[in-house]
Amino acid sequence: MIRYRKTIQAKTTRNGELSFETDLGQTWRSLEINSPNPMSDWLYQSAQGDLQHWQKDMAKVVLDSFVHEVQDRCPYVLYNVYQKGQGYASRASDVFVMRIPSNNVWFVSTTEHTWLFEEALQNFPIKVEHAAGSILNREVRQKFYDWSDTQRGITPSKIIYTDNDYAARGLR
Repeated sequence: MIRYRKTIQAKTTRNGELSFETDLGQTWRSLEINSPNPMSDWLYQSAQGDLQHWQKDMAKVVLDSFVHEVQDRCPYVLYNVYQKGQGYASRASDVFVMRIPSNNVWFVSTTEHTWLFEEALQNFPIKVEHAAGSILNREVRQKFYDWSDTQRGITPSKIIYTDNDYAARGLR
């Protein structure tokens, strides 16, 4: 699990290799997933817990909001992020990193925080003060759903029915 207080520093080498250094001294490396199905491959290589499933689902929500702007066959890049010294096959990572190159958009998620921001592939800080909460939190996920709907021009429904309302009408 990645440990940080206030900042994760993203660093890109001249070769385009991406690594992350935390303000607590951890170094995390990344390996770009180059396959026909990067999302499936990332999930297969991950710990496959609730966190990873929500990270995958929210990444798809973010992608949906840009689908009308992106023309590429695979419009995103996923990274397998692993702690230095443990190797890329380790399933101990809670870090999800996705980049949409055509828009310079990053979606980064850890157990505690989630970020969605615009930044070129260079060196940049990822600050806790700019993060949403944990993606495991229902309210945080709802913010991403609402944001994605707004990006796609979907207006929120004014009427919200409860399960009891549907049951009373015989709709289940």
